[in-house]
Amino acid sequence: MPDTTTFTLADHRWTYRPLLIFAPSDTSSPLAAQHERLDRELDGVRDRDMIVVTLLNSGTSTYDGTPLHADTAARLRAQFEIAPNAFRVLLIGKDGTEKRRYDRATNLEAIFEVIDAMPMRQREMHRDSTDAE
Repeated sequence: MPDTTTFTLADHRWTYRPLLIFAPSDTSSPLAAQHERLDRELDGVRDRDMIVVTLLNSGTSTYDGTPLHADTAARLRAQFEIAPNAFRVLLIGKDGTEKRRYDRATNLEAIFEVIDAMPMRQREMHRDSTDAE
């Protein structure tokens, strides 16, 4: 078994916007579709300070490709009241609260629109544009 890591939302508060992807297993077709969409939009994900956490009911959950401790998925599944056989995508803000919940694989453009409308993201974009001048 490879080394595992822990993941808590509190450890990432004010630094990252976690995208929590819950799936029954790694063979879930919505999970494959969501990861394919993420792979196509990596620059946008990075630009918005997003981190991707895949939480499986059966199988190895991961955070940025690193396996997570077995209890992590169960803890977050209970925290957000996600059924074991459900597919859900949750956008968590930098403040650590749930911003949006999707029940199917979602286009990243829709997620980016939600993020880009957030006041904190507006300040980040303004700061980045003035830094570039």
